[in-house]
Amino acid sequence: LKHLTAVLRFGLVSCRSFEIGARGLAQTIKVHLAGGAHGVLFVRWLLHQILPYPCFLWDAYRVAARLRMRVDDLERLGKGDNALARDLRQRRYTGVLAGFLGDRWWRSAIEDYAWELADSSGSNSERSMDNLCGKAGENLDLWRIDHPVVCLDDNLQPSAEFISPLDAVNLRPDHWPAFADAAWMKIATMIADPALRAMVDPLDEYRLPAEDG
Repeated sequence: LKHLTAVLRFGLVSCRSFEIGARGLAQTIKVHLAGGAHGVLFVRWLLHQILPYPCFLWDAYRVAARLRMRVDDLERLGKGDNALARDLRQRRYTGVLAGFLGDRWWRSAIEDYAWELADSSGSNSERSMDNLCGKAGENLDLWRIDHPVVCLDDNLQPSAEFISPLDAVNLRPDHWPAFADAAWMKIATMIADPALRAMVDPLDEYRLPAEDG
């Protein structure tokens, strides 16, 4: 699966045309599934290394953070027949194990969509928020934070309360894939439970207060 990982990491994540990436993935899947036992390995890899982590596929938390929406609003509006729901359905992953751990969307497609909403004027512009509310058909309570990030709680589960990266630190949890997006945790959560400190990226340790003793 080494070749497959390379295709996914460089062909999907960095490619602005997600259709090209999707076609490449579909062809790669076809080749691996045709290999019998290799197909089982691929499904296992997808289940254990891809779906649980933010990489070329994003869950509702990461999509909501990128669009600066509340997770509840994303899930509620996504079930409707508004323009936003239709746009998101076009960008949703529908391949192997789709929906097994909840809906996933192509990261590159969501990045392109955020750019489209901003009319190429910047992802944090008022125009982007106005366009998003227009797609939803209602005024949304959006996160007014520059580049909000999804943080893990003390159980290493994503939190629906997005924050600025200035208030968080990078983590290096065990088994977190190198090709996945960075894992974040609130500095306040880290201070409240010093046992979590062992997971902090060494490059971010200076941002935490010194340990007692």
